[in-house]
Amino acid sequence: MSRSIGRLGWGSSGDGSDLTEIPADLQPQWIPAGAWTPDPANSLPSLIEKNFGVSPGGTFSAYTTIDLPQVSVGGAQYWYYTAAPPLSWDSNQIQFAVHFIVEDAISLPGGYRFTLGGRRQQDVSVVLGAKTSGNVDYDLSDSNVPRYRITSLSSAITIASAVAGEGLHLELTRGVNPTSEESDSTFIVGIELHYV
Repeated sequence: MSRSIGRLGWGSSGDGSDLTEIPADLQPQWIPAGAWTPDPANSLPSLIEKNFGVSPGGTFSAYTTIDLPQVSVGGAQYWYYTAAPPLSWDSNQIQFAVHFIVEDAISLPGGYRFTLGGRRQQDVSVVLGAKTSGNVDYDLSDSNVPRYRITSLSSAITIASAVAGEGLHLELTRGVNPTSEESDSTFIVGIELHYV
């Protein structure tokens, strides 16, 4: 994708009221939920089909989602993906945003934290903890469900020694929101990965 093309993305409200432009100099890659592989140690089967709609008899959309529970409820669950960017894209710094759906009624305030870790592909033999991670938080401002929501972009995550076009091993999990962690599962539709 050309660096001259920008696009719009949701802000923190989830209803489009604070729609903002994602900087045009980021190179995006879409990673759908079905492309991620669960860690065998995950305590629950978590890749499920979900149908969401506005009302009985209304229009429904089917999504393959990752059912990611709160850490204290389902235990830490890890999902993996190996990203293969074009050769001209710099793999040294990445950012991410999470597309997800809130299905159940929530108690405000409530929020979610998602954590993405990465290391370059040739470091696959390195122990699991030897990665660079970043977080993105989403604090809910309304209790309307179901609702498709998109986080803001995370801050930049530096992948040590990665060079242009190098594959990255990514690890996705749900962290603990420092202010108001929501106890219900969140259904992840996919991840936007941006090469800075």
